[in-house]
Amino acid sequence: MKLKYILAICIGVSCLTSIANEMDVKVLTEELTQGRVLDVYERLEKADPQNQDVNIFLTKLNLALNLYAVQIQYEKFGFVNLQSHQTMEDVRGKAGTYTLFSLPAYHILDSLIVVHPNDSRLYKALSDYYYESYLNYSEDMPFTPEELLQKLENPTRKAMDMGSADFETYFIYGFLLLKKGKYEDALKYLQKSYLLNDQYGPNLYNLSYAEFALKNYRQSILNAQKAFYIYSDPSQKTDALRMVSYGYEMLGKTDSAVYFLQKGLQLTPTNQQVLEDYLYLAVRHHLPEQNELVKKILSLNPQSPEGFNLVINAYHQENGDYKSLLKLLEDLERKYPDDVKALANINFYEGQLLFQDSVSLAKVKFKKSKLYFSQIYPTTHPIFGIIQDYLDVPEIQLQR
Repeated sequence: MKLKYILAICIGVSCLTSIANEMDVKVLTEELTQGRVLDVYERLEKADPQNQDVNIFLTKLNLALNLYAVQIQYEKFGFVNLQSHQTMEDVRGKAGTYTLFSLPAYHILDSLIVVHPNDSRLYKALSDYYYESYLNYSEDMPFTPEELLQKLENPTRKAMDMGSADFETYFIYGFLLLKKGKYEDALKYLQKSYLLNDQYGPNLYNLSYAEFALKNYRQSILNAQKAFYIYSDPSQKTDALRMVSYGYEMLGKTDSAVYFLQKGLQLTPTNQQVLEDYLYLAVRHHLPEQNELVKKILSLNPQSPEGFNLVINAYHQENGDYKSLLKLLEDLERKYPDDVKALANINFYEGQLLFQDSVSLAKVKFKKSKLYFSQIYPTTHPIFGIIQDYLDVPEIQLQR
């Protein structure tokens, strides 16, 4: 079990002064450090099943948000006692046997705030809860992402106004301001968060984002590099490298921009966002590796239109050479002679490229695409309407 989780929860356990006679806080802390998460939660649930005691509830919520093994709609949380060799990452979201508890935190916090309106910790807890719900959003949750962001703002402001804010609170409010495009205001709160904790990777990343939006590219690069060295997760490190690359591209240093994208691909070789960034940059600057990038992107999943749309949009926005792209699609068609889904997509996008110069040749491809798609989708699928619109265009209209 990782120490960062242990410390976060032990801080919560140590506040249980109101039930010191009912349970030994030292025992709970020791159990938690041994990974006995379920045992600790069961004790807390038994001590306050109705969630009337603020201290106990805040500790339960802290435990739920940080150490759940499974969660349902962020209203029910499942726990398990960890084995000596296990970490939370080993069990979270994996198949197993867990004990599930109901903890609809937003309802409980709202009711506690009515009784204890001056307890600033409750507003911070509500802010933390809504933010974690937003980060872990799923379609079965009771709120939409937009509703979560709206609900997040008021308790975050209250926590700051009432003096219970920590670095995460200022970070969350800065995040909200970034979402609204208020970059200068966001920067102020993100800087406050940084002063309280200069080793929090997400805040450094958002500082980089805000500085980039304000065209302070050198400072953006610096913050993104700091985030890179703090992050341990490869995908997060890659995101930081993308920000570094953006900054260097805006400074006119294409070689440096390419270098950091290549570092990102070393960490996450099939990261489509990095490949997309690299492709846009390669097409924009006529770099020789653009053909290989196209092949790699389209080969990730030739059965899906996503990669094809990405590539064509890049060539369209950066005024790329459509003839070279068409040649790559023809090569891809030969690579997947028996893959109906791949051939349907390839012919459809070949038709789109050919349509600019030769409607008659484009229609040949669209007809082949329609034939392949008919083996996949029912005739009511929207793709057939799109293809038919192309087929209905008079050939003389667009001949050049």
